[in-house]
Amino acid sequence: KTGVGVSIGAAISQNLIGREARGAGDPIGTSAYIKNSDVSASGDVSVDALSEQKINALNVAGSVAIAGGKIGVAISGSGVYVRNVIDTETSAKIIGDVGLASPAAVDGENVTVKAQNKSDINVIAATVSVSAAFGKAAVAVSMGATVAENQIYGLTTAQIVDSNDGGVQARTGDVLVEANDMARINAVAAAGARAIAGG
Repeated sequence: KTGVGVSIGAAISQNLIGREARGAGDPIGTSAYIKNSDVSASGDVSVDALSEQKINALNVAGSVAIAGGKIGVAISGSGVYVRNVIDTETSAKIIGDVGLASPAAVDGENVTVKAQNKSDINVIAATVSVSAAFGKAAVAVSMGATVAENQIYGLTTAQIVDSNDGGVQARTGDVLVEANDMARINAVAAAGARAIAGG
């Protein structure tokens, strides 16, 4: 007699922020700005934009096939595919002024314009495939594959624009314009396969 065992396992995951499945779409926007306004503060003036998009994904697949007989044939295969994409635009700006009528449109002890992108992707993807065949003639085949695709796109900007007459003034400190892209991807991908044949 012939014993045949076949097993297939699969896991597919797709997580998208600011993108569509075919790659199109509008980025997620985070913005903070002062535009054509008169702002005077006894302390500091701060224009901060912070983007913290997150994807946490766990994808696991397994497959086991066992066959026995005079002829034993066991075939096992498993696979994991995971795709994670973040697309974001982060912007902090002071735009324009109020003309010569005012010493400064934006006036503070310190003036800060800061944009930060702290988006991150954390993913674990793993698959295990095991096959075992027993008989006078035994054949065991096992296959495992893991594919993890992780991408972070983005534009992070901090600007002072069109502030000429009566623009920006830091009375006692500094004018700081800062853009930081601190996006991170932490990924672990693993695949294992084991075939056992005995007769």
